[in-house]
Parts: sequence; structure tokens; C-alpha cells
Amino acid sequence: MTVHAVQCRSCGGAIAHETGSVMPRCLFCGRDALEERDLDEAASPEVFLPFATSEAEARAAFKQWARSRFWAPRSIRRATVKLSQLFLPAWMWSGELETHWAALIPAATRSGKRPLTGQERGHVERVMVPSSPTLSQGELAELAPFPAGNARPLGDGGPPGPYEVGLLTREVA
Repeated sequence: MTVHAVQCRSCGGAIAHETGSVMPRCLFCGRDALEERDLDEAASPEVFLPFATSEAEARAAFKQWARSRFWAPRSIRRATVKLSQLFLPAWMWSGELETHWAALIPAATRSGKRPLTGQERGHVERVMVPSSPTLSQGELAELAPFPAGNARPLGDGGPPGPYEVGLLTREVA
């Protein structure tokens, strides 16, 4: 799959999509302010996770949410949603963590405090770290869970749609 990248002059969103496909508006802000972008600085994805929710399920979930908002304006409660698929880039990290800490806690001493120290060790597997400068770790967590066992190689047809260009390197992310 040959990719082509565009970046929005308005909001800064960078999208990679299959060469030859039409990208008339920015998927982030909806404006028509796209310009070509060089992909050399960004790492290309190796695998992707397919969507777990269908478009029909997403529309139904929004409709249920909107209708349950009594105080929301009528236009929101009756709105229909225009959905666009967008794959978000992230690094998957596994590793060992070691934390050393020190504290002062209340105690029956002249100062009313005593020192306390400790250390913790742990192992973490498959922590998703966003490589998007626009997506925070908290926002990514709201979209979770991401069953990594469903990952598919990008060569298998690739993501069925555009994806955000991951601008943060592995070290920075």
C-alpha cells in the first residue's frame, strides 16, 4: 500500500491515506485546508487493530446517549452523526518498572514526623502510548480496551481507511 500524507493548515491534524483516494476535508476539524506533508520523519505503522464497534452500533450508541440527555438542546437529542473512520497511532510498550520513594509520615517524635522509604517493582505488558501529538494518554484510555491479540499486519490490506500520522518517536512517546 502506498500512502500519501496531508496536514491541515487550520488545526494541524496530519492524516496518511492510500494514494489515489480522495481526502476533500480534514477529518479532525472538517475544514478544506489540507496541504501535502512529507512522511519521512514519521514511523510507519506495522500492525493495526480493527474496529470492535460497527458503524451501526456507534450510531445507535450516540442516539441512545443523546436521547437520554434531558437538558441537552433538542438539536443534539435529534442529531444524526456523520462518522469517519480514523486509525490512531500508538506505541505498544512492555517492560520492567522499578520505583524508589521516600516520605515523611506522622509519628510520636519531637518533630512529629519520621522518614519512610521503600521500593516497588513491577512488570507491565502492552501499554498503549499515543504517538499522536494531539491525543493524550487519558483520551486513549477512554477509548480502551484494545485487545492486542486482534492486531493484524499492515501488509494484509492495511487499515481500511486513513490513519493519523504518528509524529512522536518511540523515545519521545
